Amino acid sequence: GDLFAHLVICNLLVLAYTFDFCNFYVPNSFTPNDDGANDYFSPVFECDVYAYELRIFNRWGVEIFSTTDPYEKWTGVAKEKSTYAAQNDTYTWALKAVVLSPTEGRIEKKRMGQVTLIR
Repeated sequence: GDLFAHLVICNLLVLAYTFDFCNFYVPNSFTPNDDGANDYFSPVFECDVYAYELRIFNRWGVEIFSTTDPYEKWTGVAKEKSTYAAQNDTYTWALKAVVLSPTEGRIEKKRMGQVTLIR
């Protein structure tokens, strides 16, 4: 299956997923309060990613963040190029990534989940 472990790091639950051969980790919450701990949201991959798209949606389904850069992290800002801070809430993330399978070459995988923003 996709979900193979739950890890607790710094009192935050981190969900661990696999694309059959490539593990990646996604926190279920983050605290963008500039204290240096858990200030951003981003999946962490254990393999090379060849194409990537991360989208964040609010409770009404409005996209409030998106990136195609696997190194760009969501800092809790409600819209790109804005300084408006998103509210404490649970947000939906959608991830699309192209990874290299040892048997199938490059394949596209998709996952969705939720993250809670805590200020």
